[in-house]
Amino acid sequence: MRRLWTFSGATMLAILLAWPAGAQNSGVNLTVNEASKTPKADDSGTKKRNTAESRAQHVEEKELQVTLRNFSQRTYTGVVLRYYVFAKDLQTKETVIAGTGEEMVTLTPGLVKPVATKTVRFTYSQAYTKKKGGKITAVDPEGLKYQGYGVQAWLGDSLLAEKFNPLEMKTALGTAWVQLQDPKKKRPKKDPQ
Repeated sequence: MRRLWTFSGATMLAILLAWPAGAQNSGVNLTVNEASKTPKADDSGTKKRNTAESRAQHVEEKELQVTLRNFSQRTYTGVVLRYYVFAKDLQTKETVIAGTGEEMVTLTPGLVKPVATKTVRFTYSQAYTKKKGGKITAVDPEGLKYQGYGVQAWLGDSLLAEKFNPLEMKTALGTAWVQLQDPKKKRPKKDPQ
């Protein structure tokens, strides 16, 4: 019985260490940490009123801190690290790419390479009501609200490692990428069947 436990544990450990998320068994692994910060309030010295409108306004900044690890004995030269930061457009309810970028790196055996992405700023307002002259008006939400990220490490046409959080962002990458390349292109209307 003990021998079976040792075999199963060793097998599971080998699988977990050698399996990059969603990619080939390249020996390259990546982890992603989200750094989030809320910018400080306006320092202009003017006092802002505490209104429903001011309470509905939100500003947030996100930065991804990616760590690449090469567990293999191979040197990877010309690895392209691509990242995508996704947001939900609160008016259209669609997922869009709010920020993207890439960096070329070389991964030698045993190397741990940290990479920080550019900071992406999100400004949005939630739905609220405002009262003017005895009339109450509903104001719809607007702006871009952070939704998730995707990071991929490519060597030519080969995917070495990737991470999407949440996983649905991988599916959203296809549609959002088309809009990013040609924002004037209209989406096809759904068949009314």
